[in-house]
Amino acid sequence: SQFAHWLERKAAMQSIIYEALQAADLPRELIYLAMIESGISPHAVSSEGAAGPWQFMPATARNYSLRVDWWVDERRDLERSTRAACRYLRALHDDPRWQEMLRRVGRAPDQLAAIEFNVPPLR
Repeated sequence: SQFAHWLERKAAMQSIIYEALQAADLPRELIYLAMIESGISPHAVSSEGAAGPWQFMPATARNYSLRVDWWVDERRDLERSTRAACRYLRALHDDPRWQEMLRRVGRAPDQLAAIEFNVPPLR
């Protein structure tokens, strides 16, 4: 089954993700966000243009120091995108509405923007 394949991929990649989550003082369970969004696949692409294991949109990826251009797409790099995802999730976690934001991470940008979360871009 597809889920069994995701679990195999998780086992192969979890040490990289767990290490980054721990360094960011985030819950280990957030690995399941990447499983839900992409099956932890660097090749996953959404119909909206999000890509990689953490399903970053191009603009958000750039805001979190990932290179996205014709030649390189670091959203697909597990280590770099995981560190960027941890910075993004850490910024969300510091907001008192953390749980509500987490429930909406996979929504379309216009739906998320309607909530008016102030997640600062990393510069």
